Amino acid sequence: MEFSTRHSIARARRLAAPLLATLASLAPFAALPAARADGVAILKNQPYHKDRLAKAVIYQKLITSGPYLRIVTRSGNLDLGISKLAAHLEFPPPPPPLLMEPQQIAPFRSSLALMRTFASRYPASAPLLQPEIDVIAGYIDRFSHGDVRFEGKWIAREQIPLILAARRHHAEQLRTGEIEQVVADTTARDNGMIRVDGEWLTRQQAEQRKPYARTRISDALHPLIQPTLDGARKSIANLNRLAATQTGAEKVRTQRLATTIRNLFIAEYQLSRQMADTTVMNQKAAEHERHANTWSEPNAFGTKRDNQAEKSLETARLLRTTAARKLEQSRSNLIAKLKDADLVTADFNKLREYRATRSLAKTVRTIAERQFSPDEFTPEFPTREIAAINRKIRSAN
Repeated sequence: MEFSTRHSIARARRLAAPLLATLASLAPFAALPAARADGVAILKNQPYHKDRLAKAVIYQKLITSGPYLRIVTRSGNLDLGISKLAAHLEFPPPPPPLLMEPQQIAPFRSSLALMRTFASRYPASAPLLQPEIDVIAGYIDRFSHGDVRFEGKWIAREQIPLILAARRHHAEQLRTGEIEQVVADTTARDNGMIRVDGEWLTRQQAEQRKPYARTRISDALHPLIQPTLDGARKSIANLNRLAATQTGAEKVRTQRLATTIRNLFIAEYQLSRQMADTTVMNQKAAEHERHANTWSEPNAFGTKRDNQAEKSLETARLLRTTAARKLEQSRSNLIAKLKDADLVTADFNKLREYRATRSLAKTVRTIAERQFSPDEFTPEFPTREIAAINRKIRSAN
């Protein structure tokens, strides 16, 4: 009987050994800092194998833990003993935006020589390194022929003074234009004129102007007839172009409107992304809770792993708490941006920019209805006011 029991235990251990070994090999990589990304790793089954027979692989990250190595590649992970890593070479960084001096190109010459030596020693790495070699050699060749990098682009060194001179001339023109515009604005204001939608009008002309007519602001907001990210991008681009032609308070209002729309849609996008992240985090938490249940049950040897179960439950609690906190932060941020947009809507309504008011009010209401229940958030600008503006615009047309 004693022999039979010992035999059964030994057999169970033999059957469990491969699984335990796999779990043990994966465990060290649970939460480790990553090495610098991008390079070529050289692998050998045995350290004494010849360099010319070694294998090569492009990695994104190398992660080590004791005797273990994880090679992160675009197609997946390779887990193996660190003794199989014969050598590795990091790809050189991209050139800086400004590269004009010989000492700045010197590191690229060193990198090129190092890569060529590495490729010669380990032939399997040669086709993997060749694209990087060609790029770095191209940098060096351009620099040797008189090109430099200026603001992230390769240009002839002789072009830089011309570019700087053109910029100074353009800046002077802008300053002159701004001075002339200030003089014209001051003269018009002194003559009792009122600026309306980019034009100086007499008081009589301003009073005769149809309050529900199209304006440059309302035309810029036209893409928001569909309150989508694409509509927001187009409206913001329109407003930025309009602001470039304006000065003073009018410019500030247009820029404030563009910023409000940008912040509003960014906040909604961040909330949508956080909702997706929260779903993923909750799924991971549920997986840890299932693991905790498994650890709490006796295994084949009658052993409970209470420590592992507690760790899994703690991880699950942390995941759920973090997900809930981040989701609440994103929701609060969107509500704050909606309230800001409400204030801007009211301001444009006071300025009698009714078409712009309608566009912004409808956008705020649409986003609020997409993301919140009426109990959570209701826009300040009344629906009846939007309906009244719609009726007056239709009658004006």
